[in-house]
Amino acid sequence: LGSGTTFDSGSSLLPDLGIVAIPMLIALKSILTQTGIVRAQVDTQGCTVARSKMDALDRIERHMDQLDMDDEQRYIYRQEHAKPKLDELKVWLEKNSTKVAKDTLTHKAISYTLNQWEHLIAYCDHGQLKISNVLVENAIRPFVIGRKGWLFADTPGGANASALYYTLIETAKANGIDPFKYILHLCTHIASIDTVDDVEALLPWNVKEQLTQRNSIDA
Repeated sequence: LGSGTTFDSGSSLLPDLGIVAIPMLIALKSILTQTGIVRAQVDTQGCTVARSKMDALDRIERHMDQLDMDDEQRYIYRQEHAKPKLDELKVWLEKNSTKVAKDTLTHKAISYTLNQWEHLIAYCDHGQLKISNVLVENAIRPFVIGRKGWLFADTPGGANASALYYTLIETAKANGIDPFKYILHLCTHIASIDTVDDVEALLPWNVKEQLTQRNSIDA
């Protein structure tokens, strides 16, 4: 499954597929920033407090990047430093959720965050995960920019086809594989697959070494 694939975070399929749903706190931060500048739906000081707590989470991530921590170290550091700040943020959200008009974006953002809380903080339990989805957004940006000009994407079938191919292409790129050579490899071998194991054998991370060796021979 590609990084651009989306799922309902409450879906019962997620555990069965080994997928961890990680909604993004960044949407809440953006709305709080707008609220503090545009209108006092929550008092400006309160918004500043909430944003400062979220900025602190970002600083924790940057600090780990600077120290080049591995996944296990990130897990431990997040448990010690990020989890307490997340607990403080939740207390603030619960306190202010009843102070905001229900028809506002701020209320929707706070309600969403509290409803999805266990998923939102799950990144702390997985050192390999990121707090932000910026890498995914960067990966799909070429597709988003070009899609309006592609006639085949004006139907559900076309949209599904483009999503399929771009998932394969971006997953290949994320694994350091030339997308053209990977698609060529798929087209060469996909007709002979019979089992789920055969399918998994063609996934990018399982053919990377094979394609790398082939490239070395060709060179």
